[in-house]
Amino acid sequence: RKFQQRLERSPGQVVRYSWDGNPLWMAPPPKELATGTWPPPCSCCGSGRIFELQLLPTLVTQLQSVAPKGLPGLSSEWGTIVVYTCAQDCAQEGACEEFVVVQPAV
Repeated sequence: RKFQQRLERSPGQVVRYSWDGNPLWMAPPPKELATGTWPPPCSCCGSGRIFELQLLPTLVTQLQSVAPKGLPGLSSEWGTIVVYTCAQDCAQEGACEEFVVVQPAV
C-alpha cells in the first residue's frame, strides 16, 4: 500500500534516489535482507553496501512511449529493482559490481 501511495504522489517518476535511504517494496522484502545475507559486501573493497537507488515499474511504460517501434524483449514482469552500492563509495580502478534485487510484480 505504501508503495502505491508513493507512486500516486508522482505517477511519472521512474527512479527513486536516496543514498543510504530505504527502498519502497511492493510486497515484503526478500527474507535475505532481513537475515543480513543480502546485500553482500562490496566486491572491490569489502565494505558493506547501502541502498542507493530504485527503478520503478513506470520506467517500462515511459521507455515504451518514447521508442518508435517499441523495445523488443523489454519486459514489465518486474515490480521494482533495488540497487545497493558500496557504503564507502570506493573508487577502484575499473568497474565495481553493484548488488541488485529484483522484486517481481505482485
